[in-house]
Amino acid sequence: MLTGDANMVDVRFTVQYRINDIVYYQFGLEEPDKLLRTEALSLMLENISSVSLDELYTHSRSSTEEQVKEKLQNLMDDYNTGILISSINILQVQVPREVMKSYRDVASAHEDSSRIVNVAKGYYQETLNLAKGDSARALEEAKSFLMVKVLKAKGDSSAFIMKAISYRQSPKVTQTRLYLETIERILPNVKKYIKPGGARGREFDFMLIPNETKKNN
Repeated sequence: MLTGDANMVDVRFTVQYRINDIVYYQFGLEEPDKLLRTEALSLMLENISSVSLDELYTHSRSSTEEQVKEKLQNLMDDYNTGILISSINILQVQVPREVMKSYRDVASAHEDSSRIVNVAKGYYQETLNLAKGDSARALEEAKSFLMVKVLKAKGDSSAFIMKAISYRQSPKVTQTRLYLETIERILPNVKKYIKPGGARGREFDFMLIPNETKKNN
């Protein structure tokens, strides 16, 4: 027989039946047993041609038996044979001996192909998981960097606003403080002398004192 995926296969099966109506069986047809055998073979050929060899070896075997039994019973009833089908059993399914080696080679190639596909899928999944992990980590780092920048900007903005408020409330004091802070930032390691009430209307006089330690060295 030829399966649905174009594989040649030898099938052995039995048809078990009993005579349900002796009158029909004896006088309805000339050779009801021959008709039963011919139709059973035809229906089995028809059903096997619709499934693959792998399906026939596995889950389609029992369904094929049931479908052939149902169709065969309908035919026996249509012809008034007086035959009741008890069961149909597929006893053996195998490829012909002449092509057994080739079939095994093909099956081995299918197994190798499936193994390679599974390895590739595993590598793909592993690579995908690593990429997702790297992406998630980079996203979290970007969020953290953004949060730091936002908080720093808010802090700088708040500080500027506070300075602006202070300046509006006491311009002279704020100017003096900013001036002193700037001097300290520019000359952090230099001794300085600041005298309030400077000459020529200045708020203070500013003088630098030589570094004595450095001078002695």
